[in-house]
Amino acid sequence: MTWNRQKAFSMVELLVVIAVLAVLLGLLLPVFSQVRQRAKGAQCVVKLKHLWTCWDHYRREKQDLLYNGNNAWLYEMADTRSLISGDETVCPAATDQSTGAYFYPNPYSGKIGKVTYWSGPPPKPIGYTVNNWVFYASAEFTSIRTFTKLAATPLFFDGMVYGLATSAWNDLELRVKRFSFRHQGKANVLFLDGHVESLDPDMVKRLNPKPN
Repeated sequence: MTWNRQKAFSMVELLVVIAVLAVLLGLLLPVFSQVRQRAKGAQCVVKLKHLWTCWDHYRREKQDLLYNGNNAWLYEMADTRSLISGDETVCPAATDQSTGAYFYPNPYSGKIGKVTYWSGPPPKPIGYTVNNWVFYASAEFTSIRTFTKLAATPLFFDGMVYGLATSAWNDLELRVKRFSFRHQGKANVLFLDGHVESLDPDMVKRLNPKPN
């Protein structure tokens, strides 16, 4: 009578298996990373389209008149309840918050004497920048109804500052620095008609920020 014995792994065989697994893991990790980045890019597109819905509500509340004041766009939109939680302004892929641009849902929640303090929910970092040409009133534009290039004019885009003024748009190098190319080297841009495109730095330089 004979007994079948299961042969045990030798140390060399075990090391070979570990080495193969390490190689496979090294090959798969970049793939998983790309999948995560693409997923965040897709979430960003959804958020930008939701932000367009918020802006559409805001511009109807204002009867298509451009804002003539000094508040940042998100506070002006929050005053009309077009923005509520601040989650609308946060890009899922935004990791750098060096500029200190934040959204406080209720910035005047408390006061001691003449000093205003914050006692509300945690502030949300700004992940999107507005094109000042299409949000703030100027000598050239006062109403959205005069805009003609809706599909070619940027409204919001991946960035870490509140707004991009005329001087920054005119300086191409500064313009590129104000965009955040956080989606595999591209920035998501929401246009006035509600569609979103992913643009690289060269494409950003060719953008026309003026709606006419």
